[in-house]
Amino acid sequence: MAPQPSSVPKSSDQRSYTSSLSPPPSSDASERPQSQRIENVPFKSLPTNNSSEREIQNSDEEDDSDDSLEDLSTILAARFPNSASRPKTSGDKATPSTPAAPRYNTRTNNFHVSPLPVLSKTKFDLKSLASHAQDDEAAEITSKRYKAMLEEPDIEEDDEHSPDPAKRGKFNHSALLESVVAGGGYGGAHRVARAIQRTEATVTEQRWYFFETGASQSKPEQKKFPVASVPPIWKDVLVDPRMRQQTFVVGFAEDMVTMGQELPDELFLWMLDEVSVEARDPLRTSYLNVMRQSHEQIQRLITIDTIWSMFLRLGASPKANLLEVIKPVNKLKDPYPRRDWANLLSIIKFFSQVAKLLDEKSRRFLIFMFLKMSLDKMVSENVDIHDSVQDAIARLCHYIIDWKETCIMVCENLFQSTTSAPLRLQIIESISSISPRTHDLRRRLATCFFHNTNITTYASQPGYHSTNLHEIMATLHTSRFQIKPQRDDHPGTDYHELRALIYLLDAAIDDGLSSERDLSDKLQEEMHNDDVEEFSRQLDWIGSKIQTGGAAFFTRLDTKEALTLVQQRAVAMLRTKAKPKNEWYNGGEEKEKRVESFGREKKGMASFLKKEPAK
Repeated sequence: MAPQPSSVPKSSDQRSYTSSLSPPPSSDASERPQSQRIENVPFKSLPTNNSSEREIQNSDEEDDSDDSLEDLSTILAARFPNSASRPKTSGDKATPSTPAAPRYNTRTNNFHVSPLPVLSKTKFDLKSLASHAQDDEAAEITSKRYKAMLEEPDIEEDDEHSPDPAKRGKFNHSALLESVVAGGGYGGAHRVARAIQRTEATVTEQRWYFFETGASQSKPEQKKFPVASVPPIWKDVLVDPRMRQQTFVVGFAEDMVTMGQELPDELFLWMLDEVSVEARDPLRTSYLNVMRQSHEQIQRLITIDTIWSMFLRLGASPKANLLEVIKPVNKLKDPYPRRDWANLLSIIKFFSQVAKLLDEKSRRFLIFMFLKMSLDKMVSENVDIHDSVQDAIARLCHYIIDWKETCIMVCENLFQSTTSAPLRLQIIESISSISPRTHDLRRRLATCFFHNTNITTYASQPGYHSTNLHEIMATLHTSRFQIKPQRDDHPGTDYHELRALIYLLDAAIDDGLSSERDLSDKLQEEMHNDDVEEFSRQLDWIGSKIQTGGAAFFTRLDTKEALTLVQQRAVAMLRTKAKPKNEWYNGGEEKEKRVESFGREKKGMASFLKKEPAK
């Protein structure tokens, strides 16, 4: 007997499971509602059961048999309706169906095709890398060629037809500019050149070199040791080269000279030549120590010619000691390649140590040579050499006997050798203001360079006597301090020159005191303060004429800053008292009267308290 159907409501899972096992009796497709026709999948019909009870297939009560299972082809056909039709069995019925949508979307989208070429998926292409490398090498070669052309001196009009092939071979910078801006229209190169000249992009730093430049400098040969001049007492230790070096290094020769056993003049001069070229520091120091103990020979043998010979062996330019106008050149990238300044430093210190033993002419010549050597930027860029030069100048000035004649000689020679204000400023900056004499020499030189006239007058007088604000303001009205605009036919104001002149003015003024005025007198004090105010207004007027025009004109900015600094220092330091302020609400004159009245009352009270009480 078949089991009775349960009256308990079934869950959704049970309903789906039951419906899949025993589908309801088939009926006509037209009689079923549209919602019930979900899938158009043929299924196998089951025998009709007339009873109201339905038998659950695959239950535990029936026999296990494979007859009730669906065929595999039927299951595949149900899942893939578009596949080949399965063979029909006798029990199948034709079931009407609607066209089913395909399981996968087979519609082809027509996308727009990009006109750009399809890039390769590879990250690196050897051909493209090789092409880029070749382009970089070609650009670098071209850049180096243009730089080499620009470093060559520009050809002048007279050089084109000169018989000298070196002058005719100069490169024309304008031709290079024409080639760069080719195709830019008529007058393109001229317009570009004018635009560049309006800025400071092409301004190159000017320098002067005391020593010979380049790597082609020939090293001086070492002179042979004067064996024939060695006295018998020194032959055992000086004839043999190894024994001679040992004698100097251990200090035996220095001790012997200190005890009074002097060396011959030929050996003294040989050591002077050796210290200029000797690369070994211990041996070079030993030579200098021995010479430093030879007081009489220093005063007698170290002359102007001997000193200049030592500078030449150090590599100085043959024209460095001449009293001719120095012509600065464009800054070189590496003027002294692989140059060792140890020998120069040792000689500068030696002259500083023996300054007291030198004669007057040698002292003056050394002061002049050290100041002229300071025109080379190498001195200021090398801290050790710069400090040694300042110390040597200070010691030489300290032992000068005729100070006035020395100042006149040094000022006149340096004035004749230089015309550029920036180079003259380098000389002033190389002189320290620590000692009174170097401070006086610095002020005399600055006054001569600033006024540019009456050199002997300003050089022969101390700065305390020659400083005059009226003369300084008269010099400020000259053409050197006038701001001139830049035009096609005129380069305009040289701001490098003007900036250096302003700093020369600052050194010449110093504290602003002069022996011509007695500042203890109230009337003279007021006149001095009025002159300081007039001087400040004149500097302010010059600064107002400078049009900076942005960061492209950095020299104009530096010049204006120099004017501001000098003006502020003049107002703050040159005045004997602070500048009075206008008091519009406190009554300036009445307040001064009250202060004076209070002062009288204060003095009266002080005198009253000093009185002794009556006994």
